[in-house]
Amino acid sequence: MLRHRHFRPFTLLPEDRACFTVVTIGYEIMDPAVIGWRRERWHCWQLMYTIAGGGVGDIAGTPMRCAANSVWFMPKDRPYGYQVDPAHGTWEYQWIEFDGAMVASLMRMLGLAERSHVPGCGAAEPLIRQLVTMFAERGDAALHEAGGVLMQIMAVIEACARRGDEGRSPAARIDALVKRALADRLGEDVDLAGVAELAGVSPHHLVRVFTKLNGTSPMSYLAHLRANRAKILLQRPELNITEIGRAVGYPRVPHFSRMFSRETGMSPRAFRRAMGVADG
Repeated sequence: MLRHRHFRPFTLLPEDRACFTVVTIGYEIMDPAVIGWRRERWHCWQLMYTIAGGGVGDIAGTPMRCAANSVWFMPKDRPYGYQVDPAHGTWEYQWIEFDGAMVASLMRMLGLAERSHVPGCGAAEPLIRQLVTMFAERGDAALHEAGGVLMQIMAVIEACARRGDEGRSPAARIDALVKRALADRLGEDVDLAGVAELAGVSPHHLVRVFTKLNGTSPMSYLAHLRANRAKILLQRPELNITEIGRAVGYPRVPHFSRMFSRETGMSPRAFRRAMGVADG
C-alpha cells in the first residue's frame, strides 16, 4: 500500500477541455513495492515533479530515471510504467494532470513534445506549490486561474530544458537525437542511415560518437530498449508472445526469443513465469 497519497479531481466543463486545463493534482510518497502502470492510452497528460528521492520507469520502451527537482512528462498517447528507484529507496513527488485541445501544439511550441525528462527544474517548485495552495483554498473556483499558473510552470520547464540543451556538446546532441529516434522506432525495422540523416552526420560518424559516449553500439542500445519494453508487455496476460514480439520489432518469435534471452538471460516465457503471469 502507498504510505502517503492524496489527489484532487476537478469538475470540468466541455469548454475547459477545448483549451488547456488542469484535470487533477496530487501528491505521493510511493511505496517501493508498488509499480504504477498506464498500459494503454491515458485520459490526459501528466507532469510529475520529484521533491525527494527518485523514480525509474519506461515510456514506450525508453528507460527513464528521475531525481530531486526534475520533471517527468507522461504523454496521454503512450504506455508507461514507473516505480521507486532502488538506489533512493523512496520517491516523493507532486503530480499535475492536464489536458485540452491546445496541449499538443503547446508542447511542440515549447520544444517539450518529445522530451519526457527535464532535470534541474527547481525553479518550477514555487509555482507548483502556488498551484496546490490555490486549489486547497478555493477548490474548483481556482480552475481557470490555475491554467495560467500551469502555463507559467511550462515556461519555466522550457527554460530549464533550453539551458540544458545549450550546454550540450555536438556529440551530446547527436547522442540525444539518436536515443530519441531509436525509442520512437521500437516496432519498426531501423535503418541507421535514416537516423544518421536526421542527425546530419554520416552513419560511420554516428556509430563512432554513440559508441564512444555509451560504450555500446546504437543497435545494441536498441536491443536493450526493446527488451525493456518487452518486459513491460510480458506482464500483460492478454498479449501473446507473437504480439509482443511484433510490438518490439520482431515479427518472428524465434528472433524475438533470441534477442530477449541474450539481453535478459531468460526466455520470454521464463520471464513470464518468474513474474507470475499466465502465458497469453
